[in-house]
Amino acid sequence: MSNENKKNEMDRRNFLLKSIQSVGTGILMASPLEMFLTNVLMGVFGRANALAAGDESGYLDKKLVNLTLTNGPSRWFWDLPLRPNGNDAFSYNTTNDPITSMLITKLNAGSGGGGYTGEYASVKIGEYYLPHLWSGLMATPNGGTAPMSNLAQNMLMMRGLDWKVDSHELDRYLQMVPTGNSSLLGLVADKATTVLPSIGVGFSATNSNFFHSGKGITSRAMDGNDPFTSVFSPFTNSAGLRSTNAIAGAAIDRALDIMKAKSGSKSSYLPNTYQDRANAKKMMLLQFSGLSASFLTLKTKYENLISRSFGDVSLRLAGLDNVAVGGAQSNQYRMLFSNRNSFYTGADIRTLTTINSTIANLAASMAVSEFMLTGGGISPQSFTSSINIMVGDSVNNVAVDSAFSAASGALGSQNFSNITYDFNSDAHETGSYIQMILFSRYYRAISSCLYELVNQLKAVTAGSGTLFDQTAISITSEFNRSARNNAGGADHGWNGSCYSIISGMVTQPTVAGDIKVNSTTAGGSWGIASPMTEFSGQNGLIGNVASTLATMLEFKTPTPNNPSYVSKNSLGKVQMAVAKPKNVA
Repeated sequence: MSNENKKNEMDRRNFLLKSIQSVGTGILMASPLEMFLTNVLMGVFGRANALAAGDESGYLDKKLVNLTLTNGPSRWFWDLPLRPNGNDAFSYNTTNDPITSMLITKLNAGSGGGGYTGEYASVKIGEYYLPHLWSGLMATPNGGTAPMSNLAQNMLMMRGLDWKVDSHELDRYLQMVPTGNSSLLGLVADKATTVLPSIGVGFSATNSNFFHSGKGITSRAMDGNDPFTSVFSPFTNSAGLRSTNAIAGAAIDRALDIMKAKSGSKSSYLPNTYQDRANAKKMMLLQFSGLSASFLTLKTKYENLISRSFGDVSLRLAGLDNVAVGGAQSNQYRMLFSNRNSFYTGADIRTLTTINSTIANLAASMAVSEFMLTGGGISPQSFTSSINIMVGDSVNNVAVDSAFSAASGALGSQNFSNITYDFNSDAHETGSYIQMILFSRYYRAISSCLYELVNQLKAVTAGSGTLFDQTAISITSEFNRSARNNAGGADHGWNGSCYSIISGMVTQPTVAGDIKVNSTTAGGSWGIASPMTEFSGQNGLIGNVASTLATMLEFKTPTPNNPSYVSKNSLGKVQMAVAKPKNVA
């Protein structure tokens, strides 16, 4: 946007805000119309015909949904392929011992702990070999299943990314605000014509700085047990503006007339045509009823998908969680429990998760995203264009069942029978077998939820395609994990991070980014970044990811010196701008 256009936009915003103040609460009914005029006038009137019945253009804003997996869960189980070409050079430590390696995705019968040995196994999906989990099934609504490979068909996995700093909070921040100015979410919101340009779900007050808008747009929190009703309450005030449709319509007309009379030369900012006003009133008079029930229905749907992902035996995958493997006092079974380094010593590690296991905030976030992007069956356009989600930092309700012993010292006199605890995804002290079970099921749950959201976006027509073609879903975390050589845990892998995007703009499973093979750098094959020719010999950086999203969502990149991984063709689909990924000695 040129400086002149930016000035005009700010003039428009200032004019509207001043006009609201000047009209008076007696006409505007104060609270209900304040939100209407500051958001709907700023957005919907910019493309008023989008609200005409059945007008598909209401979904043509580009959308960004960012899903942050907090505390840095290990990614090599899911979206960090370590041998993407099938025959890539791969080594982990000097002996390449499958028993002591953390980098396992599958168990095979053998002489290892519990009668099994671990291996890094993969499956070919499209042109690439993805981790073993992708050969399994996902839960779908109403008790159904689908191949996990279905989700991969529209997924771009960028690996070997160097965040340059080692910090949970700062790395999380830089992925959304790569230059310290406008955030990626804010850049999308700045171009939005939706009622609420940006929303956040599951973010505490300390994370409010993740959203920065160049136009001064704010991001609305949508948490709690009834987020739809609380957000749309200005449109459902039966005691005031919504007493009757006729009174509501007259109030809008009168407010606009007064604003026009006071506006002088800036009246062009207001909806002046009959159709513009009709569409504006249509938005205001939509029947926002049953919002509590809508949220509960959607949230329950996603809760069921998560529950089945952790506890449904029909989803178990051969070599992963289809056989009983007993625990032992060895590094593979290490877990941090009751604030002590402990070992899981139960008879079957598969029982760690059940249908009661869950991931905090995931179901609610998916419910909010589906409703706000699709219009919830109420609006002929999306309610928002930019969504920031933070899911919980653990797998909650992991079963204990008296199956722990202390790594050093006694755990005390506590009775551990029939209790649960929350498995923290910051898995410094979590062994290879435990990580494989818990994180694989964690990613199965996330995949199931994402797949359902994708299917809902695909069901909405937008122009010549679907809403999914206008949307990018990014999956981030603070960093990957640097795997230890003793199978006993994984530390912060800030210089070997990964970042995935799911979008209808991506037409096939795609992997990008070079990583090092273990040579002088211990554990290089867990994903540590290797310099890329296309990036002038630099490692992949957050700036390259930002430029990739800018290419896909058509905003000006905040990091122009860092090229995109993709280009975009005339059909709105992306193609790789870099070579196939390499494992570099």
